[in-house]
Amino acid sequence: MDELNTYLNILIDTIKMKIDMFKNIYKITGEQGQMLNGDFDTELFQKTIDEKQKYIDEVKKIDFGFETTYKKIGNEVSNNKEKYKDQIVLLKQSISQVMELGVKIQLQEENNKTKSMGKFSVKKSEVKTYKKSKSTVAAYYKNINSNVSEQSFFIDQKN
Repeated sequence: MDELNTYLNILIDTIKMKIDMFKNIYKITGEQGQMLNGDFDTELFQKTIDEKQKYIDEVKKIDFGFETTYKKIGNEVSNNKEKYKDQIVLLKQSISQVMELGVKIQLQEENNKTKSMGKFSVKKSEVKTYKKSKSTVAAYYKNINSNVSEQSFFIDQKN
């Protein structure tokens, strides 16, 4: 039974690690929102995406470890709820904290998505305008160059 206490403590520690990862993800998502509000730096935004992806990958590993450990002890804990009551309460509190952070992150992500769609729409129209201007200038120079070579030149040879 002491082994079961150890596994429950591992689950609690695992959830606490997930909370830390979610806090980092939440912070980065907030920073991304600030970037989308101001002047947009694509390289800096990509760095935040890469950093956030590292935390997401870590959360996936944590989840896998949690699930694996819980499968080992789930039935035993369910059958002895009174005995492990304190640890179960702590585990439930930690899980609800994870859920709250998950909802906050999701709301922030949706807000950032809306902002980014607006930013990217503006950038898309800027690119479209640039391409149109570029093709207009190219056509203008092509037209000028072709007209110059087709013009007739007369040389007056009268003395």
